[in-house]
Amino acid sequence: MKFYGVLLLLVTLSAAYALKCYNCITSDPKDCTSIGTCPPNWDRCATIEMNAYGLKCYLCVTSNPKDCTLIGTCAPGLDRCATIEMNGNIIKGCENSALCISPIKCCKGDLCNGAIPTGSSVLLLLVSSIIAVFL
Repeated sequence: MKFYGVLLLLVTLSAAYALKCYNCITSDPKDCTSIGTCPPNWDRCATIEMNAYGLKCYLCVTSNPKDCTLIGTCAPGLDRCATIEMNGNIIKGCENSALCISPIKCCKGDLCNGAIPTGSSVLLLLVSSIIAVFL
């Protein structure tokens, strides 16, 4: 009977501990080391990302992706970087997430629309790897 009493006490004490979460305002997540105790009715931690100075995206209209080097700061309300490929041209800029539907490819984060597609080289690497395994 004493065992059940101790067990009940341990369960009660463990339920009384409040949730602890990282608590910080920083531009680099690695700098977030402060831990805070949450109010008793909170049951999970959350992360809120805000870009105080405006999202930065590549801006261009070109047929050669290597020519897209201009960087711009997006206006308020434009929360995604976008890339559109139409008629042999590549258009890069800022977009509202609500308008990110095909053929517009959107991404979240500064300069995320700058990568040059690698389609055929990835396929070539995959095929050559398979051949190397079987030879």
